[in-house]
Amino acid sequence: TERKRAEERLLEYEKVVEGLEEMIVVVDRDFRYLLANRAFLNYRGLEREQLIGRLVPDVLSPEAFDKVADKLSECLTGKALKYEMRTSYPNHGDRDLLISYIPIQGPSGIDRVACVLQDITERKRAEEELKREKEILAKIFNDIPVMIGFVGADGGVKIVNPEWEKTMGWTL
Repeated sequence: TERKRAEERLLEYEKVVEGLEEMIVVVDRDFRYLLANRAFLNYRGLEREQLIGRLVPDVLSPEAFDKVADKLSECLTGKALKYEMRTSYPNHGDRDLLISYIPIQGPSGIDRVACVLQDITERKRAEEELKREKEILAKIFNDIPVMIGFVGADGGVKIVNPEWEKTMGWTL
């Protein structure tokens, strides 16, 4: 019965991992794929049988493998890592990823790495667009020949443009 409960918990975890939009894989010390969820397989355009047991450098492009190999090795020393990277997928094109590596302890030390990859492409595009819009607004704010100032809820002046400073004769 204890074994049955453990198997049920394991199935629950599997359902959760399979249902996530994040790509999840586990690799061993030899950089061999041990586990992969549906999202990772979909992004790679692979079936589970085509991935499990293969080496990471056989699946990733040489450029992508060069980017991740050192980080995987560092994680295998016991250090959890998080970083961003841009890579290309067969069916999705270039994507920006937030990648987390979590060391997994085995009977004789750290022997596997759980890799969680989040596609942050849309977030990055939105951040870039927001940055461009802020730059445009800053240029308008600074170059327009009209006095502009903003007052906070406390009644204090928060920001003024150069025309305000020139006309009023004082700086913020």
